[in-house]
Amino acid sequence: MLLHGLAQGSQIFWLQDIYNLAAYFHDEGFDVWLLDYRLSNLVLPNLSAEQRNWSMDEIAQFDIPQAIARVCALTEHEKISVFGHCVGACTLAMAALRDADVGARIEAAVTNAIHPWVIASPANQFRAKLGNFYREWVPGDILDPNPAVGAGGLQNIVDRLAFSMARMNEGTDDDHLEYGGSELEHSVCDRMSFLYGRMWSHKNLDPTTHAAFPRMLGPAPASVYQHLYYHSSLRRITDANGENTYLTDGNIRNHWQFPILFVHGNDSCVFNPHSARRSAYRLHGILNTPPATDRLDPEAVERIPVRFKIYPDYGHMDVVFGKDAHKTCFQDYVDFLRAPGAVSNSDNEPDRDETYAALPVTGPILRAAWKQGDKRYIRLWAELRTNVTYQPDKLVVAGGQEIAEFELEAPEPEPAAVPRFRMIDVELKHTNAPIHLTLRGGIEDHDGYRGAELMYSEQAWWQRLRAVSGDQHQARMCFVVGSCRYPGSIVDNALSDKVYAAIQEHTMTAEGAQMLFLIGDQIYADATDQLIAVQSPKAKYTDRYRRAFAAESSPHFARLVAQIPTHFALDDHEKRR
Repeated sequence: MLLHGLAQGSQIFWLQDIYNLAAYFHDEGFDVWLLDYRLSNLVLPNLSAEQRNWSMDEIAQFDIPQAIARVCALTEHEKISVFGHCVGACTLAMAALRDADVGARIEAAVTNAIHPWVIASPANQFRAKLGNFYREWVPGDILDPNPAVGAGGLQNIVDRLAFSMARMNEGTDDDHLEYGGSELEHSVCDRMSFLYGRMWSHKNLDPTTHAAFPRMLGPAPASVYQHLYYHSSLRRITDANGENTYLTDGNIRNHWQFPILFVHGNDSCVFNPHSARRSAYRLHGILNTPPATDRLDPEAVERIPVRFKIYPDYGHMDVVFGKDAHKTCFQDYVDFLRAPGAVSNSDNEPDRDETYAALPVTGPILRAAWKQGDKRYIRLWAELRTNVTYQPDKLVVAGGQEIAEFELEAPEPEPAAVPRFRMIDVELKHTNAPIHLTLRGGIEDHDGYRGAELMYSEQAWWQRLRAVSGDQHQARMCFVVGSCRYPGSIVDNALSDKVYAAIQEHTMTAEGAQMLFLIGDQIYADATDQLIAVQSPKAKYTDRYRRAFAAESSPHFARLVAQIPTHFALDDHEKRR
């Protein structure tokens, strides 16, 4: 069974005038089945707006399991082989991870491009940062690469942007102009590159394939684009709310039952080809290693074969419908489906360290500092990053003595299975010297990484705590009060963040401010911060707070609140009216 991806349908597998993938499998003796599921450009345009209210979770829960069961029933086979591309690839993995019965019906699988451990291309890392813009400000019909009849001004602007971005880095050996063809097919090609990244190398396409774009490619619902935003930003497959309900250690060990080959074009501008290598190593390690040993050991004894192939000079979709893919790629797919254990990986390059995983998503924030008798204490807050297969167990502080840790439950309506919002109280040692602290998540695979470095030396609050007697400082109390941080648009966020750099100048000396009060409207979650309503309350609030607090998007704020005791209050714009 062949599964297509986003903004397309099964036609990508049976294109005329090339030796297509469906024909190749058929000639190799396979009984080939094509699935056009709800995402297909042959299905989606016929659905009403109400019928499009779904994400990839529903594809994984209903479409793929029912299709596999149907093919098994019609062919009277207990198991079938599957090839999945793009969204078809990741929803196949999601279906197998959520339900052991799905994996029990799969003999072997080959999947391209969106692998369980997702790494976006550099260009699409930028698109991931623009995820809120696409999700909230751009109407859903703009995600159709085919221009609408009588397109208005907004679509004309999109076409201009698409043309510029798609052709910006185009080399002379991969030029649109070499293909001739209609203005419509070039517009569709440009729009696909604008929305999703360059999906092919033109030199690998037959001109008839390029000419087929207007009828082969189609719309994508905004809800699936939202879902992919979480995949890209969190670097793993998630549910539609960004929660790790699929890629857990237990799901992998208990549900995954079939060999898989991850394939990827090395020149893909949509997803990073290393995601195939990483997914193969990590899935192999979990499936084929006893839980008591190193779970990411690529040399583990093999129970279920897991492999990867990365093809030089190929892009995102070339490995599916490139004019010469039958010469360079297709036979590998056939060989793996027939004898998974006999296929070798493309190379021996190791996985790369993910040092970011030891850092909090947001924080650390210095929430309090106080004296009790002769002892000094501080309280730190952080939102822990949910690890790719299992939850981090705690915060770890080096340089001080931990005396208490608090777990804060996630707010409704989407409480996390394991609380990831933590506060930790630390008794400070060596109070006559500067404080050096290291804060990281207690993730066993990242013990060697230092995490977030905190250093307190000349700050006024620390000098106050260091005093033998508090009397000399009691007469003077200096603090900063701020409210109503309106972030503006995505591109304006850096401007609102700069104010915190100015505030920080008043906190770094012994004569500076000793406390920071942020008395409300840290975000604007009501209608004043969006043009189009967001259906998911989690996306509405969580994304805005992360945009306002996280070091990646608000570096000045993150540095400030890690350096001075900070107290927060809510105000009306942070609530649903």
